[in-house]
Amino acid sequence: MKIPVGIKVKDLEITEPRATILFEEGKKSNLTGYIRVSYEQKGINDFYLFFIDGTIQGIYGEEMLTEKEIHGEAARDLILTIFSRGIASIYEFSETQIHGLIREEPRILLEDKGIGFNEKLEAQLKRLNIEGEFLASLVADVQGLPVAAMDSDYNNEMIAALSALVRDVSYRAESQLGFKKMDEVSLVDDDKIRLVCRYFQVGENPYILSCLIPANQTYRRLTNTAIREISKIMRKRFD
Repeated sequence: MKIPVGIKVKDLEITEPRATILFEEGKKSNLTGYIRVSYEQKGINDFYLFFIDGTIQGIYGEEMLTEKEIHGEAARDLILTIFSRGIASIYEFSETQIHGLIREEPRILLEDKGIGFNEKLEAQLKRLNIEGEFLASLVADVQGLPVAAMDSDYNNEMIAALSALVRDVSYRAESQLGFKKMDEVSLVDDDKIRLVCRYFQVGENPYILSCLIPANQTYRRLTNTAIREISKIMRKRFD
């Protein structure tokens, strides 16, 4: 898909490798036009985010070498999982031109124009499953109720309930056996598949990031990053 060049407003310094700052920038600047971002990663790495009066209208992505394309909600879901630095620029474009592009390629249109709490959380879990090749990932509260989860071959409600039981065991180990504060408990089966329960806090509320991880797969770095990003998303929601 060929995108006409708009009037360049400015380049963006992407200080944090998260796509959500691009959505926030378009909204904050009440942009009618588009933001183009190119990420330092393989595969689909060049995205166009189209706005009218600060509201996201559509997204288009492509792999520059192969010209493979992705559109609309699939492009939105992918860009939200990317955790990479890149180069971004803002271009002004008329509302008529934006509508013209949508008529030319209706697949770029976003039916649901909001990037909400659930989409942001699920994007972090999806990134874990893609980059870490995890079998399942979810966030639950300490009562065993899922806050967000990705579809998998496993029963997410059962994982969340089991994670809460594991959290209770670790709490008893801290309070009754004098263990220092624990941030992780793992269960491992005969096939070396590991259920990892990572604990974190948002305000006064404790939560659990639970992941099913294949044998011999590393996970601490990925889950550390995920907990940091998930905590930011949840603080914005609950503050």
